[in-house]
Amino acid sequence: MTKIEMFKILVLIEKKYSFCTIKSETAEKWLLMCEELNYHSILARLYQYMRSSGYPPSLENLMNSEVTKSNLQWLEEYIPKIKIG
Repeated sequence: MTKIEMFKILVLIEKKYSFCTIKSETAEKWLLMCEELNYHSILARLYQYMRSSGYPPSLENLMNSEVTKSNLQWLEEYIPKIKIG
């Protein structure tokens, strides 16, 4: 994942969870990990997480959650670019 893609995810989290403000320490932690992560996988996990939680995710939440095609069937209708699996 590029730094730009990582920032897009952080902005999406802040927009969804309006009470959340990403601290610089959090952004730095995500920046250190972003090269090892797949943007589309993390984005898919974020969308799945947002449907089930009223609280912003941690990086660990998005890295450790499992995404299956059946869990995100609704997502394919709206975001066909994300490849799962």
